[in-house]
Amino acid sequence: MGLKITPEYKLPPKAIIVAHPLDINLFLNNIDVKAKCNLPLSKLYILEGFSLAGPCLGGPQVMLIIEHLTAWEVKEVIFFGWCSGLQSKIKIGDIVLPNEGIKRDNALFKPDKTLFSKTIQALNRAPLNYYLGTVYSTDNPYAETENSLEKLREKNILAMDMETADFLRISNLKGISANAFLIVSDKLSNRNWETGFTKPVFKASRRLAANILLSKILI
Repeated sequence: MGLKITPEYKLPPKAIIVAHPLDINLFLNNIDVKAKCNLPLSKLYILEGFSLAGPCLGGPQVMLIIEHLTAWEVKEVIFFGWCSGLQSKIKIGDIVLPNEGIKRDNALFKPDKTLFSKTIQALNRAPLNYYLGTVYSTDNPYAETENSLEKLREKNILAMDMETADFLRISNLKGISANAFLIVSDKLSNRNWETGFTKPVFKASRRLAANILLSKILI
């Protein structure tokens, strides 16, 4: 007999997974939390019209969170995270919308077409620079070498993170609508690592991106 998740909650049909703990309050500020509970190394906040799960680090954790959300009847999930830009045209604070996520074994996973299009429409009316393309999800960014990163650049892969491909894979398996929304936090487009974690443009992009998702996608 395998492990089973107890059907403790019936959640709203929409949910967002927020990767970084610093971003959680961007969504919770000025919104009443109706209930909250613990998830594996994370928390679930039940709000009016949607739920928020976070923080989340890496593919295994995002898959565990999706297992809980789908067991509690969520049908649509957005992943909100950070990524490293791999192409020189991409700047700190830009948005990357993955039209596919790829793993080291070259397995490809795609977002829901309707949710993806809805997110593009929202961004077209916002003062944010965004790119559509492939995101590579690594299990260990420190294991990536300059040679492996250069191969990704040559394949025109836009960015690297630790969750998107696994998020899309488990969402596809569970039959739920899913889309990822990534903010560029740092750059690996050459041999130097350019960090933007404390830059005002990165902080401003995160705030604006959260507002777009709240006003146009989640509510």
